[in-house]
Amino acid sequence: MIKKVKASSRATAEKVWELPLWDDYCHQVRSKVADVKNIGAPMQAGSIAGGAFLKEFVKEGIPWCHFDIAGTAWADTETTSQGKVKEKPYTPSGATGNVIRLVLDLIGS
Repeated sequence: MIKKVKASSRATAEKVWELPLWDDYCHQVRSKVADVKNIGAPMQAGSIAGGAFLKEFVKEGIPWCHFDIAGTAWADTETTSQGKVKEKPYTPSGATGNVIRLVLDLIGS
């Protein structure tokens, strides 16, 4: 699946990269009060912890991937050094639609 994701990334110019899903990270989503928890260790590999959490629900042999779009899904304004709030010059404020083109390309491939 990662080859297809990377091909769709190139085709749509929406950049992605593969993060490791090592056992050390997967261990972070274990819980003392539940099977798994939807949070990793504080300040450690949060994007990877999200993937580790989802991995717990995917049956062996089923291809899958996790797009962590939390940091890129919304474009905020920026505050200038003079304290004025303005839109960033390269993108309007609001939802970005990040990876939507990539996912559509991936589905169509």
